[in-house]
Amino acid sequence: GPAIFGAAKDSDPNRYDSIIQEFRAELAKAE
Repeated sequence: GPAIFGAAKDSDPNRYDSIIQEFRAELAKAE
């Protein structure tokens, strides 16, 4: 959910790839 963006907002830009992977995983579950 939106919590992903909040956690990665200012934490570590380098973790952006990981955030995307988690986001895609959630999208996959939604579909």
